[in-house]
Amino acid sequence: MGSIKRVWSRAVALTAGVGLVLACAVVTTSPAQAASAPRHLRAAEVAAQAIGLTWDGTSQAAYRVRMSTHRDMAGAKSWDVVGNYLEWTNLNPNPDKSSSRLTPGKTYYFQVKAITSKAKPTSLTSYGSTLAVKTSKKASPELKPVDLSATAASTSMYLSWRSRGPGVRYLVRYSTTLAPSVTRWQKAIFDEAGGTLTGLQPDTRYYFRVRVLDAAGAPLSAYSTKWKAATRTTSPAIRVLSYNVNKVSNAGHPWEQRRDAVAANILAQAPDVVGLQEASPLTVVGADATPVTQYDDLLQRLGSPYELATRKGSSGTKLAYNASRLSVVDASATSLTTLGTATRYAVWAIFKDKQTGGKFFVLNTHLEPGSSSVAEYNVARATQAEEVLKLIADHSEGLPVVLQGDFNSARTAVPNAPYVAFTAAGFVDPTGNSSASFLTGRNATAEHVVNAAYNSYNGYETKARRTSFPVGTYIDYILTDPRIRVAEFRTVVDLNRKGQFVGTIPSDHNAIVATIELPS
Repeated sequence: MGSIKRVWSRAVALTAGVGLVLACAVVTTSPAQAASAPRHLRAAEVAAQAIGLTWDGTSQAAYRVRMSTHRDMAGAKSWDVVGNYLEWTNLNPNPDKSSSRLTPGKTYYFQVKAITSKAKPTSLTSYGSTLAVKTSKKASPELKPVDLSATAASTSMYLSWRSRGPGVRYLVRYSTTLAPSVTRWQKAIFDEAGGTLTGLQPDTRYYFRVRVLDAAGAPLSAYSTKWKAATRTTSPAIRVLSYNVNKVSNAGHPWEQRRDAVAANILAQAPDVVGLQEASPLTVVGADATPVTQYDDLLQRLGSPYELATRKGSSGTKLAYNASRLSVVDASATSLTTLGTATRYAVWAIFKDKQTGGKFFVLNTHLEPGSSSVAEYNVARATQAEEVLKLIADHSEGLPVVLQGDFNSARTAVPNAPYVAFTAAGFVDPTGNSSASFLTGRNATAEHVVNAAYNSYNGYETKARRTSFPVGTYIDYILTDPRIRVAEFRTVVDLNRKGQFVGTIPSDHNAIVATIELPS
């Protein structure tokens, strides 16, 4: 990022004023463009427990859809959406609330109107005519996957589609030819609504179809329509993970009961770079029954080829890497100005990709905790963000940069000082998670975003936290240099159909992962 060194001082000036409020540019639809209510509201697909709706409109305009079990729309629930398509699966459409699924063989009533594309929208029209839709008693329970997307790599394909909720799996069928029966195509099982399909032929066109499965592998939907994409030569992917593993001294959730789950969580993502927070220097009994630090205990459980980029003092903020894929050119750690008693650190490294020889710079940090409603904590995080930017300017050598960690500041903070500083300096949030509204995520730069609806902090609650918005609330971040391709961003959660964590909850934070490609 050639501009990082030049603009970090401008970002400092921005964060110095704690009263700063981040403004988002939005596109609004004028009343003249929506003088009459949207027309031709209709069912795009009807399943046993879900209804897909569409109407005459555009993919950029905003709409409010409401549903009732009564023809007169008594007790209706409403939902705001960008684009002229909406899936209704529960009586209450808010995913942050628990409510029953739609009932097979029951009639539901819908209306739609146009609204402004603002965080707090206002009406542009009245509601249009009422549509009555009866769910099927014979169809599959789930709608077939839609919003299918495929982007290419050299011998793999990044795929994603609209999620059918937690606790389901997906059968992906793929072929280089349009065989008469989809069952003759090759297949792969995905645990989430997206991922990487590997082992493909270079420079080859593939066709894809996908269907929903239950945990046992039984079909829950019909196959999607087919879509196609061709592999092409790209830089090899590098996976970057950020994870606050929660300190060993949490008496309510002992490290000894969680550490195997933490290690398994990390290994399942096969990361090449691992930014850890709260991997403390406190002593525990390690895998070989000898006293070790928490971070060394975790490294033992990760096993070869994972190593620390530097052992220079950085308390629980550590940077590990896959030594079979990367080598360390330079690395160090620096303390940041700290408000509380616990010193905050930034640890950084220049890595070299053994496959391509390409180099990149990664900085991992854990900024000051404390309520965003208390000004002194916001000031402390703003100051630490300034120091982080200076470290990047001083040590990144003009290389592509990844900035990650627990910033302890969310989009609801006024100001979200670290986020404002880092994005003002040119860093990109792959999820586009700058504000709390139904518009959140529209400007995501990641080609595929998986499970980002879940918050990065889970608080050890049995049911995974999420908001009513397309992207959840994050205090953990992976930000990138605009020269870096982000093929996928993923929040790591293992949930059942009720949205509850399966097995041991590894930490009070969810790991986040970015699959990146360096500029060639």
